[in-house]
Formats: sequence, C-alpha cells, structure tokens
Amino acid sequence: MTVLAFGTFDRLHEGHRVFLERAALLGDRLVVAVARDEHVQMLKSKIPIQNEETRRAHVADLQCVDEAILSDEQLGSYEILDRVQPTIIAVGYDQTALQTDLIRHLLEQDRLIPIERVAHKEAHVALGVVSRRSTSQTTGDDQFLIMQRKDKNPMWDKKWEFPGGKIDAGEEPIDAVVREIEEETGFRTAEAQFLGNHTHDWQMSDYIMRVHLYLFRCPVGEGDVQHEDRSAYTSAWVTPSEALNYDLLEANADLIRKFLLH
Repeated sequence: MTVLAFGTFDRLHEGHRVFLERAALLGDRLVVAVARDEHVQMLKSKIPIQNEETRRAHVADLQCVDEAILSDEQLGSYEILDRVQPTIIAVGYDQTALQTDLIRHLLEQDRLIPIERVAHKEAHVALGVVSRRSTSQTTGDDQFLIMQRKDKNPMWDKKWEFPGGKIDAGEEPIDAVVREIEEETGFRTAEAQFLGNHTHDWQMSDYIMRVHLYLFRCPVGEGDVQHEDRSAYTSAWVTPSEALNYDLLEANADLIRKFLLH
C-alpha cells in the first residue's frame, strides 16, 4: 500500500517529522510530494526560505520517507496521482483546504482514493522557572515568575503560565529557554538547571495537540519584568503553593506539583 502526502516543508521541523511518521504507518511505502517554489508563493504569499530542491532533499533524508518528489508543475492538476498511484492519501491536521480540493478533484474524475487525516500535532516547548529570593521578611522563600497569557484562543486566554515558548528547529531546549526568557521578561539568566520533562495533550476542536514540555530553573537578579504586551497581560512573583491559587494552564499546574512541590 502506497501512501502519498503533500506539503511545503520549508525549514523541516519536528511537526513535519511527526506528521510523516504517522502517515507512513498507514501503508507500506510513503511518497511525499513537495510543493514547488512558485506554488508556495501563490498559496502563502511568501517566498520559501529554502528552494524546492533543498526542501525535497531534506524530506528524502527522513527515515520514514521512501521517496520525495516535486509536485505537479501545474497547481491543482493532480497529475501526481497518476505518477504515484497511491492507495491512500494522507493529509495533516491543518490541511483542510487541500483535503477539500482533493475530494473535489477525485469526484470530478470519478476516482476513489481514501483520504486519511492525521489529526495529531506535536510541539516542543521550553519553560523557565524564573526564580529569585523573596524580599518578604516572613517567608524568605524563593519566588518564581508566572505570566497571564494573552491569546486569541479563549481556552488559553488570561490563563497563568511560566514564561517560555516553542523550541526552534535545531535548537537545544536550554538555549530556547534562555532566549525565550529574555524576549518575554527582559531578564537574562546566567544559568539554567534542567528539572525534567512533562507531556500534555490538548483536545482541540478537531485534532489533538501533544506538547512536550522541558522545564528549567532559571535564577535572575533584581529588576522589573518587561513583558511583551502582545503576549501577556501582567505577571506575578509567587511561591509554588501560592501559584496554585491562580487560574493556571493545566499543564503548568501539573509541572508545579510534579517538580516544585515535594
């Protein structure tokens, strides 16, 4: 059984790899059609960072991929179906427009090829326990920083969380957390101590997003938080037990119980 998958694959990242690995499980052979440069510009209104041959070669290097080829010269012709003769077509969680167009084409051609949606996304995120010594004379405990998230998704908007963000392709988690902390808070941390991993599944409207969290303790000095207005409403310095009184993102509450409360 031959599986055919489509994509741009500009700057190949972990999400691409996961999609293709899951697509490969649908059959015995995986063929990947890589979008041509001019099609990327037409569909996404931007020039791809890597040219089509570089993108194709990077996809071909993946162990789960049997063959990577360039897509049709004419956008929407789907001549590639005749070349590959797929048993199954795999589409990603965010390829709704492609799936709709494929269904249209197959109906027009009176052709039956099952389309399987890989309704699963994975992300890798580095988070920092940005900590400093409390100025309180009563507790003297270390405090850490939590931020109130600003997000278009109401499921996450106004929830409290650790500062941090997605790990870029080829970036180490420790480098990502140092970078994200400075971008989101203005603090520079001289050291980052790895505390552990945690995985959390978010049930979105029509797919599952699995987030792999890498937690680091990042001590900082005195100073005011310089949070980004586009990503946070406000921030607070709290102890682990105090943090649980805030409306935290579920995964962040799990991290506090798992690594900060003993």
